[in-house]
Amino acid sequence: KNGLLGRRSIAVSDGVGLLNCDLDTDISIHSLARPANAILQNCFQYPLTVSINITNSGTALQSNIPVSYQFDNQPVVNEIYNNSIPPTVTVNYIFNTKITNTNIGLHELKVWTTALNDQANFNDSMSFSLEIIPSTSANIPYFQNFDNFDECSANQECDAHCPLSSGWHNDANHLSDDTDWIVYRGSTPSFGTGPDVDQNTNSDEGKYLFLEGSQGCTDKEAYLLSPCFELTSATQPIFSFWYHMKGEDMGQLHVDLFDGENWFYNITLTLSGEQGDDWQKIEIDLTAFVNKTVIIRFRGTTGDGYLTDIAIDNIALVDAHASPYPYFKANHLAVCPNKEVHFIDNSINTPTSWFWKFTPNTVTFVNGTSATDAYPIVLFEEEGTYDVTLMTSNNYGTTQLKKENYISVSKGKSIPFGDDFSDSFLDLEKWKLRNDDHATTWENISTIGRDGFSTEAIFVNNHSYNAVGEKEELQSTVIDLTEATQPFLRFDWAYASFDDSFEDGLQVILSSDCGEYFEHIIFEKNGDDLATVPSQTTSWFPQKSYEWKTAKIDLSDFIGSSVAIRFVNINGFGNNLFLDNFLVYEYQNFPKATLFSYPEASTFCLGEEALTFISTSSSENEFFWNFGASAIPSSSQEYGPHVVIFETTGTYHISLRVKNEWGYDMAETTIHIIDDPVADFDYSLNNNQITFTNHSSFGETFLWDFGDGTTSTLENPSHQYSSNNVYTAKLTVSNTCGKDATQQIITIVTSLEDLENNFFIHAFPNPTNDFILFEMPFVNEPNISFDIIDARGIVVAQYDLKENNGRFSRQLDVSVLSQGMYFARVQVGEHFFVKRFVKTLN
Repeated sequence: KNGLLGRRSIAVSDGVGLLNCDLDTDISIHSLARPANAILQNCFQYPLTVSINITNSGTALQSNIPVSYQFDNQPVVNEIYNNSIPPTVTVNYIFNTKITNTNIGLHELKVWTTALNDQANFNDSMSFSLEIIPSTSANIPYFQNFDNFDECSANQECDAHCPLSSGWHNDANHLSDDTDWIVYRGSTPSFGTGPDVDQNTNSDEGKYLFLEGSQGCTDKEAYLLSPCFELTSATQPIFSFWYHMKGEDMGQLHVDLFDGENWFYNITLTLSGEQGDDWQKIEIDLTAFVNKTVIIRFRGTTGDGYLTDIAIDNIALVDAHASPYPYFKANHLAVCPNKEVHFIDNSINTPTSWFWKFTPNTVTFVNGTSATDAYPIVLFEEEGTYDVTLMTSNNYGTTQLKKENYISVSKGKSIPFGDDFSDSFLDLEKWKLRNDDHATTWENISTIGRDGFSTEAIFVNNHSYNAVGEKEELQSTVIDLTEATQPFLRFDWAYASFDDSFEDGLQVILSSDCGEYFEHIIFEKNGDDLATVPSQTTSWFPQKSYEWKTAKIDLSDFIGSSVAIRFVNINGFGNNLFLDNFLVYEYQNFPKATLFSYPEASTFCLGEEALTFISTSSSENEFFWNFGASAIPSSSQEYGPHVVIFETTGTYHISLRVKNEWGYDMAETTIHIIDDPVADFDYSLNNNQITFTNHSSFGETFLWDFGDGTTSTLENPSHQYSSNNVYTAKLTVSNTCGKDATQQIITIVTSLEDLENNFFIHAFPNPTNDFILFEMPFVNEPNISFDIIDARGIVVAQYDLKENNGRFSRQLDVSVLSQGMYFARVQVGEHFFVKRFVKTLN
């Protein structure tokens, strides 16, 4: 804040501190000004200068302050700052004695002050680490585009180290700075900041360096050190670089220079705030440093929000008193015939004339440009590859650059063109990914495919990807439909949503202009419309052929065009989306699966008759029928017809795969094998309201007769009886195979006064030698006791009864009782009821 630059430090403290205390005498070490980096190349022959920033932290004017430093175990250097420092003021002091012995390795530098009568010595000293490393020298001309550097991850801690090469170094975090410059390609992780491509190649293949603002990396500083540049043979050295500073939270970029003795801060205008969405160039005249060896330092500072990615690329150091160094790029390297290609001159050393040459020369310059323009616009008329040569001139000479096979011209891949994703990785000659957040995207996976067999497919794991609205794009290469007659696109997909609140989407968008603009949405589904199975809360993967669907899209409207297809997964934090068997083809060449069954129905009775399955597909194709594991036969590879017997009930998913050299088509049907119905029900009673629960098997229609003149066709009805009585409730169940009926006796008793006329005890089997079941009607009486009494009148067992489905019941094991006559006695309130039963020999 005071305008002084200094390194971070490790303070040597005595453990004592002061808070909100005003002291007359308190001189403190504010920071180390020089050496200004924790890493220093050994390319300089000069002794190292030591400089410190001193603060008067007291309330009285201080003068003639003793200061000292020690480098490793070398002799202590003691000097006097012989000026005055007013209270709260920080000054810089440069030691007269320099460090002369700086061997390669790790060193320690201690600095301190010993002001007379200093009342707070805890802030009087600091200790610093300094690493001297072997230098890498570079001569003019010098160029660096970072394309040969190893990439570093942007999704890591702010202070994670990113190692560089070719003499470039990130300074030590926590000592000189906070974070590192990152080697990267493509779009930076955060949308709304950073470049999409590098400056050198104008593609996501080229690399650049940038500062990440996400992961909490705001208000962080990063030092990037260049190799040692030898300027001894230069007349007018010009240092240049390209920068990209897009983002509403943008920080600052400074450029400093060290000449072996002194640091020169901000040798060009400080770049601060958002600078637009384009790469921009800075040139710096270093004539003042001719005959010296220098280091350039990029000093970047991120802003206070995550939209603060700063990037640099294409470093160059040349002599202005020399011929140009030609360099160029194009906005497209692979194009369709007669599509515009914009060439961009990136030559260094201020060329004054240009001449472009294309081999073969079947090109046309358009939009008023010519072969002598710096930025020509060219149409390539024929398919094939073109060499491009740029010749540049200035007052010092002429130089040329030739890039062989630089431009590829094609109408696109001929059809049929497809991908069954059979490899374990995505074929980048067929596909291009766009993954703006550098997180979850399309990837290969093994699963069960559209034909029910194991396969490789691609998917997006939306189940673990909480980035609602994020789009993951998968774009095909260009496909030639210029000579097509009836082109179609087909692909298989499988998807399950999580629930109604978490659903994903899939768009398929077509470009009809060689992949330049994607404007035609030819497929769009979301949520339930996209789902091929019911919602799944666990991470879902297809297990059956019928859990896939196939899209077949007519592309006849785009005949005569070169098209590209883009699949877009739209995340809703739902569940996994799968794609397989992508193909663009001529409709008449692809097999067509047809499947018919006789008799023509979907439900059949077990054992009633065999079913016949036939196909009208061309018999020249390959066939695979799947009738189900319990069918006879279960499968077949013959054309048919096939007579199939189903020996068990259930739902059968019948499928037919018809295959030729272009791929396979699927036809499917579902049949249900049922048996004669079996009627079964139980009921519960609550205040004369009966609730019936249907347990019947294979029922299609239901008829209830409640025994009081009323009926119902509901599957699980309720009924209110109007009077106390004994009723017979009957259920009749029907289906196409037949009918069945069952009935139960229901006794309605609402008061103890009705017990004598309506109460009964059922006991069966009677006689018995092991188990016997007692049943009695429900009454509005909570306490019912149940005793077993032998012929002598002795109670041999006692129980409490509980209501079950509108009755009181109890099953007893009487095998332990002796042979003879027994009585079951039930007490309801003050009333007793008795049922006799006989125990026989075991």
